[in-house]
Amino acid sequence: MQKMECRVIFEQAQIIPGMKLVDDGNWLFILVATSNCVYRIQLPLPRQKDRYLLSGLSSSLFDDDQNRFKLPFTDVVLCSSSCVSDSSACFVLALQSGDLAFIKLLERGKGSCNVVKKTSRISKIWSGLNPWAAGEAVECPDDLVICDVMKRDFKAVGICKDHRLRIWSCKRLDCEAQFDITKYQNNNPSVLAGQHHKIRMKCGAAGSCLISVAFSLGLDSVFINFKLDATIPTIQHISTIHCFESANHNLVDYQLTSDRLLWGLWRDADDQPILSVCDITIQTWHEVAMMHSPPSDVSIDPSSRFCSNPSSYF
Repeated sequence: MQKMECRVIFEQAQIIPGMKLVDDGNWLFILVATSNCVYRIQLPLPRQKDRYLLSGLSSSLFDDDQNRFKLPFTDVVLCSSSCVSDSSACFVLALQSGDLAFIKLLERGKGSCNVVKKTSRISKIWSGLNPWAAGEAVECPDDLVICDVMKRDFKAVGICKDHRLRIWSCKRLDCEAQFDITKYQNNNPSVLAGQHHKIRMKCGAAGSCLISVAFSLGLDSVFINFKLDATIPTIQHISTIHCFESANHNLVDYQLTSDRLLWGLWRDADDQPILSVCDITIQTWHEVAMMHSPPSDVSIDPSSRFCSNPSSYF
C-alpha cells in the first residue's frame, strides 16, 4: 500500500479523543466522535497493491447524513470509545454531567442513542457503585473502552478518577460491576494522586478480555493488568509493571495485544521516541529498534497510525 495523508477539518466542532480505525478484512471503518456528531465511514479495502489505502476517502463523506449521527444532547463530551460489529458501529461517550451515552450507528445514518444516568438503578442499590458518587473529584471516567464481548452484547469499561474500574452494559443500560484497583499498585501511592488514567482492552473468545490500566504521574508510570470475564463479570489480576527502564522516560501512548504483549511509546530526556514491548506475564521490557524517526510535526494520518488522541503515535 502506498502512503497517503488525508486531513479533514471539522468546523465548529471539537474532535473527541478516541478516534479508531477498524479493518475487518473487507472494509476499513473510520470511527470518529466530535462534540456534536459521531461518524462511521466505511471504505472498501483496495485489492491492488498499487492503490492507496484511503483512495476513496474525501471530506464529502463526513458531510453525508448517511455517515453521521447528530448527538441529541448538548452536554459536553469528555472522552469516547467505539467498536464495530456486523458493520454497525457502537460508541460510548462520557459526558461532563456524569452520564454515559451509548450510540448505535447503522447504515444510511440510522441510529439510536441511550443515556445511562449517573443515578441509575444499580447506583442507588449499591453504595459507591456510581463512579460520580463521591463528588466533583470523581465526576466522570478518565478513559473508556468498548467491545462486543459477546454477540451484540456491548460492554463499556472505564477507569474513573477514584481509581475504580467499572463495567457498563449497553444492553441493560446500567453499571454492572466495580473494582477498586488501588490494592494492585504495589504500595506506590505516588501514582494515585492527580494523574491521568488510560485504559486499553483486547477482547478474546467467550467474553474473556485482557485489560491494562496505566497510571501516570509525571515520569512515573505503572501498568496494572487484568483478565476480565465480562459475562459474570469478574477480574483476575495478572501483573503490575512499572515504567520502562528509566524514570527519564515519559509515556506517550501504549497498546495491548491478544498475545499478552504491552507495547509502549516513550520519550526520553532528549525528547527522542523509544518503542518498547513487554510480556505482561514475564514483566520484562525490551526496546524495539526504530528504523525511521517520526516527523517532528505530527499530524493525524489514518493510513499509517492508529490514534487515540492527536498527540499519540498509535
